[in-house]
Amino acid sequence: MQRVGSISLTVPALSELFTLAGRVAIVTGGSRGLGLEMAEGLAEAGASLMLCARRAEWLTPAVTAMRAQGFTVDGMLCDVSKADDVQAVVDATVARFGKVDILVTNTGGPPAAAFLDLTESQWQDGVNGTLMNVVRLSKQGKRDEAHDLFDAHLPLIRYEQQPGPGLAVRKYVMMRRGIIASDTLRKPGAALSPTARAEVDYLLARLAQKDSRAKV
Repeated sequence: MQRVGSISLTVPALSELFTLAGRVAIVTGGSRGLGLEMAEGLAEAGASLMLCARRAEWLTPAVTAMRAQGFTVDGMLCDVSKADDVQAVVDATVARFGKVDILVTNTGGPPAAAFLDLTESQWQDGVNGTLMNVVRLSKQGKRDEAHDLFDAHLPLIRYEQQPGPGLAVRKYVMMRRGIIASDTLRKPGAALSPTARAEVDYLLARLAQKDSRAKV
């Protein structure tokens, strides 16, 4: 409970707003600053974490402090400009947690200086530390599994994005998932026919075979 003037407010905890329970995140540059703040937010929402940093003197205290709060966290030294280091982090994360769901890239950039004072080499190092670390980390992920999951969702997505009936499909799916109580549309929107509802139910059941989170 918090008070603003004479008004008492109940502020929900992050875990009450949404959950990342069962998800696994890699956070680069996660030992301090913005990276650590993002890691703590993910952990508070229930995610398991692999923190990466170049310096043990920053990484070890960060991991220790987060574990003391009850979070599931591992840490690993990594220089994201080196492909072998990146591969090692992905391999260690999958070995420890079984998968990777979330990637936070919080590394790189040129050194602090006026724009025109930076050399081309410094700008290139910045690109290598920001853009290329995303490329390397993404390439080391389970690309085929990601595409398989997208392909499983695609038929339902196509139904939901149709001009006109797409809104009815989206509302029906939300009702089936318990998000809303009714899928009724305001006029002139037309309700789904029994045949269309049966088709959406079939797609939801088919999708749940690939992604258990889609089960209704």
